[in-house]
Amino acid sequence: MRLKRFDLNLLLALDALLREKNVTRAAERCFLSQPAMSAALGKLRDYFSDPLLVRIGRELELTPRGRSLVGPVQQMLLDTQTVLGTQAVFDPSIDRRAFTAIGSDLVTPWLMPRVLRRLVEQAPGIRVQLDRPTPGNMMRLAQGEVHLLATLDAPDYLPLPGLSDSVRTVVVGQVRWACLARAGHPDSQTALTVEQLLAAPHIVVRDNVGASLLETTVRKRYQNELDVRVVTPSAFHIPHLVATTPFLCVMPLQLARLFGTHPGLQTLELPEGFMPASRLNLMWHRSHEPDAGHAWFRTQIANTASEATAAAEPLSNPERSMSRRRPSGHHAKRSTAVPGVKRRMSAGPR
Repeated sequence: MRLKRFDLNLLLALDALLREKNVTRAAERCFLSQPAMSAALGKLRDYFSDPLLVRIGRELELTPRGRSLVGPVQQMLLDTQTVLGTQAVFDPSIDRRAFTAIGSDLVTPWLMPRVLRRLVEQAPGIRVQLDRPTPGNMMRLAQGEVHLLATLDAPDYLPLPGLSDSVRTVVVGQVRWACLARAGHPDSQTALTVEQLLAAPHIVVRDNVGASLLETTVRKRYQNELDVRVVTPSAFHIPHLVATTPFLCVMPLQLARLFGTHPGLQTLELPEGFMPASRLNLMWHRSHEPDAGHAWFRTQIANTASEATAAAEPLSNPERSMSRRRPSGHHAKRSTAVPGVKRRMSAGPR
């Protein structure tokens, strides 16, 4: 049995090397000297008959064999902690930890500020690193190196052909869509129609995928190609681009509300049925599930996301309605318009 040849103390060193991909940082993580970690790496290479880490340029990268060990090694350590009763108890009020979260540009600007406000109040020692859903970061998620991903309609619009069964995906809300336009845009003077949207020039955000969700929807629903004039990888460019051009930009309602407060911009409601609501998904590697700190962190994001999406309920919800002034001679009537969104008549498919 080969297990007899393996020093179980090397598991911690192996985990650190696989995570850090750097001997010095791995040594610091395990409170070892660099020579001791180098010796551990030599023993691991001998046991697995594989270099595990190879130098590419100035950096060390995992070999295919090394990448295949990331998840199983993390799970082995978590299982060992559970069996031995040594898994740390997480106290958000005093613990100091760093979490890495990936977020789409269509989600991060309106979701993460709400999350961070919770963390400031409940967990002042927690630090968060925010990354974008690049192919490299998606691979890190699949290997358990990233704590969590927040995105729309996963996994269909992720820059990774497929995710393993080791990644859990949950739905935490439904996100409606709206349109951002410059103030006084000609199409805002009358009811915005599907025909106007299909004819108008657009700005789209693409997160390392071939087409945006809007482009794909227009192609499938209307057998039409959207007139895309500007493609940007960052949603933060949009307010400046829209304010000075006749271009429209279709985006999640929460993001449109956020940008619509900028001078020179307005948020317009889409024709009913033009863009179906999207799923707001959270994803994480299953190896993190026994971790009490990770469970707390993902719960904070899930609860915040549910609250944020519930605040933008369908227009038919009377609790979310607001009154609108009628022209002289008409009786006041309760409207189903969402605050901050100009009401548009339906012209799209039901």
